[in-house]
Amino acid sequence: MFAQGLRELGATAWVWHGDGFAAPDHVVFVPPAFMDLRPFVYAVPAELLAFSDLLSGAGVAQTARLVDVLNKVARPAAAALCYDTIRDAILTCARKPT
Repeated sequence: MFAQGLRELGATAWVWHGDGFAAPDHVVFVPPAFMDLRPFVYAVPAELLAFSDLLSGAGVAQTARLVDVLNKVARPAAAALCYDTIRDAILTCARKPT
C-alpha cells in the first residue's frame, strides 16, 4: 500500500541503511553473509527492524537473490559500454576524410 501510494504520487522511495539512503531494491533484511556487496546490497539496520512491515511495503526484500545482485552489478557496466559505443560511433562518423 505504501509503495503504491508513492508510485501514484510519482515519488521515489528511499530507505535508510545506516550510512545513507538507497532504493528499496538495494536494501534487504538479511544481507549475504559471504561478502560485503555494498553499494549493490545494503542491510536494514537493527534499529529499523521494528518497522519491517513498512519497509516490506516500500519494497525491501527479505534476502538478496544472486541473480538480482548480478543484474545490479551489470547495469552500470552495460550503461557505460552503451555510452562508449555510441560515443565511438559519433566520433567515427564525424571524422573528416583525409
